[in-house]
Amino acid sequence: MFFDLPNMTAVFLDCSNRLYEATASYFIFKNFSQVKGVYSPTDYDLFIQILQQRVGSVIYAFLAFESFINDVIPEDYVYTNTKGEKRDKNYIAEKFSMEDKITLILQDIYGITKIDDKIYQKYKNTKDLRDRIMHLKEIDKRTSDVNEDTIRKVFMAKDFEHYALVIKQVI
Repeated sequence: MFFDLPNMTAVFLDCSNRLYEATASYFIFKNFSQVKGVYSPTDYDLFIQILQQRVGSVIYAFLAFESFINDVIPEDYVYTNTKGEKRDKNYIAEKFSMEDKITLILQDIYGITKIDDKIYQKYKNTKDLRDRIMHLKEIDKRTSDVNEDTIRKVFMAKDFEHYALVIKQVI
């Protein structure tokens, strides 16, 4: 039996959305304490579950964006840099940063001269949080104090951003 391959951008967005939605209901139905706008479940297992799901929602949202950007580059596209070096789609997908894909490649392919600042900032906020997850700061490894600028403070905020919707707007 064979299935058609689904669009991976849609798969990643759906994963991000499902993980986010699972945590949104916790804040309605579960027992939390609140300190300075940061919510803490009274159950440690619930805390870990929310953290895992929110981390996953950010990672999948960013994967969706990466997938989308790589998909919109035509198969036969070749980029020539200022040194005259030619780079094909595979090279670009693997070696170029997301910023270069957005500012150089998409602008070259689609003639985009400027990216809307609000849209770019939404992408940048998602990327910054994704990078913070992937490259944890020392403070995130050693404390969960809500008085400090920790990743826990970001992930346990009741108004945590719905990154699947953010990336959908960017796309």
